[in-house]
Amino acid sequence: MSATPSPTKPDELVRELLLEKYEPIAIIGMALRFPGDNETPDSFAEFLRAGRSGTGPIPKDRWDVEGLHSDEPGAKGKVLPIGGGFVKSLDQFDPKFFNISPKEADYIDPQHRLVLACAWEALESANLDPTTLRDRDGGVYIGVGQMDYALEVGKLTAPELEAAIAAGTAHSAVCGRVSYFLGWRGPCISIDTACSASLAALHLAVQGLRRHECGIAICGGVNAVHHPRNHIVYSQAGMLSPDGKCKTFDDSADGYSRSEGCGILVLKRLSDAKRDGDTILALVRGSSVRQDGESGGLTVPNGTAQIALMRDALASAMLEPKDIQYVEAHGTGTSLGDPIEMGAIATVFAESHTKEAPVVVASVKTNIGHMEAAAGIGGVLKVVLQLRDGLFYPHIHLKTPSRHIPWDRYHVTVPTELRAWDAPRRRTVVNSFEFAGTIASIVLEQAPPVAAKAATADAAEQAHPIFTISAKTQASLRAQAAQYRRFLDQHPDVSLADLCATTNLGRAHLNLRLAGAVASREALAQLLDQQLLAEPRSDAASRGEFRGVNIACLFTGQGSQYAGMGRALHAQHPVFRRHLDECDRLFTPHLGRSIREIILGEAAGSDQEIHQTIFTQPALFALEYAVAQLWMSWGQKPSVLLGHSIGEIVAATIAGLFTLSDAVKLVAARGRLMQSVSAPCGMVAVRAAAEVVAPLL
Repeated sequence: MSATPSPTKPDELVRELLLEKYEPIAIIGMALRFPGDNETPDSFAEFLRAGRSGTGPIPKDRWDVEGLHSDEPGAKGKVLPIGGGFVKSLDQFDPKFFNISPKEADYIDPQHRLVLACAWEALESANLDPTTLRDRDGGVYIGVGQMDYALEVGKLTAPELEAAIAAGTAHSAVCGRVSYFLGWRGPCISIDTACSASLAALHLAVQGLRRHECGIAICGGVNAVHHPRNHIVYSQAGMLSPDGKCKTFDDSADGYSRSEGCGILVLKRLSDAKRDGDTILALVRGSSVRQDGESGGLTVPNGTAQIALMRDALASAMLEPKDIQYVEAHGTGTSLGDPIEMGAIATVFAESHTKEAPVVVASVKTNIGHMEAAAGIGGVLKVVLQLRDGLFYPHIHLKTPSRHIPWDRYHVTVPTELRAWDAPRRRTVVNSFEFAGTIASIVLEQAPPVAAKAATADAAEQAHPIFTISAKTQASLRAQAAQYRRFLDQHPDVSLADLCATTNLGRAHLNLRLAGAVASREALAQLLDQQLLAEPRSDAASRGEFRGVNIACLFTGQGSQYAGMGRALHAQHPVFRRHLDECDRLFTPHLGRSIREIILGEAAGSDQEIHQTIFTQPALFALEYAVAQLWMSWGQKPSVLLGHSIGEIVAATIAGLFTLSDAVKLVAARGRLMQSVSAPCGMVAVRAAAEVVAPLL
């Protein structure tokens, strides 16, 4: 009869249940393509701090702008607005990078392309090499709504239709392409709840991580505007602002501005992000998705439902209204929706805030328009940057506060200038609503404080760090060099060692490569300038094409040991330190003392003890095992493993023939037995034939 597994202890079960419901989710990476030429989080933060607008005229390459325009509201078959929010280079894509043929790329919706590019950049923002994440339980959750490209393809005649159109215009393939390209096996869900889609995607990603359906998640939203149909339809419905601007909370609010863009986040459970040493940008504390239910009409907002939504989101974060200082409103700029949302916000925060200490409310749509399916994630990205900077960015286009909002009764304020965000713990609510009633709310919190980084290496050891960049084409390599050159100019205080560590460890190493030892910022600038000018390489630089290689590792035997070996590695590299310390923990019960102290020369008499076989063999095993793990963490996976003497056991362990625990027991016993039979004798190698040596023995 099989034994019944012991039940989980009650306190452990309670902890697991609480984590599943409440564990904060860390945002560790992000990327974007937003109106106003915003293609990086830093450029977006600068844009928002300056209170700029990214909306403008409808690009003439989208459709017959002049022929379809009419100044008459509701004119049949005509478009009322003259502007909106548009991203540049919507038609540009590098299919080769994503292993897509040029022919197939012609039939792929630009929304798929934007998501692929931003997903890669978001992983790099998280200092993760996307090529090392294959077969992970990664989840992909993308909000997507309008499929304008399907309307474009609809113009093709029957003989012009291609098989690639099926996946190229499918909602499911928006996230499916990301999972396929990365080799991820976790949840993969495209979500269409119209304007709340990207926050609904974030809500599902949070649930997936908490329930351990995935260990890392990519989520966000995308929208592309390149067909006039929806512009015409929404003009007929009177939903669009004639000037193409969202004038949220202003008395002149007369509709929203259609815009396009893509925003992507990389998420992990907070406990995992801390364990992995990830840079945490902000925390998702809670979320909620609900429905308006019955209201004044299918597309009419329901203030009561919005109140319940925000309260539910706060409850899921285990927070109260008094803990929140800021609300990123849905705020489309309509005379009906804005007052209803502001009323709901005022009700939720009526008792926790005062006229003297009001809740701050604003909307990013005043800057970049309404990105529809990507609107919510646009608000989240803005808030993450505000949390980081400790600032309220200015809410623009607010000249005359709306007469439909009773400002004198509400404990709210709208910042029209850049303001400091002073709070012991900055927290916020982000709202996103859709016209058919699916509403979403997310609670965000500033990143936990990071301990000051201790100096771990001598200046001489950091004098010439290695800088690397790589790409799949020469044009891309030059473009990367240009990006890093601009980065150097824009960030004069960046640590050269940190920058080089990121390019080495946090980026994929593709076939075309440039590398150089750089002793100063000036040396790095010169290296990049040479790449941009395609000049011959300097003595300190190397560039070329990587064509693949097999790596062999040889683990040495006794005789190579010395006290203090690995000391700099232990100080500088967390991976090496973690594995050496684990070996030390396992060896200590067998040796009766710390082998790490002997290896690093920290104990008195280490320089003699390191040469006693009982310690020599464990020391060499631990050092070689930790070095191998460090190399493999850098992506250098051996194809062949060889070893001599004690090195044979290291090779067998790396190959998976022994568990680390079993290998430690074997090495400790081997060293002890050899010590017992060899002292005080020695070992000698004789270069002679057996028949010469035998008589002497």
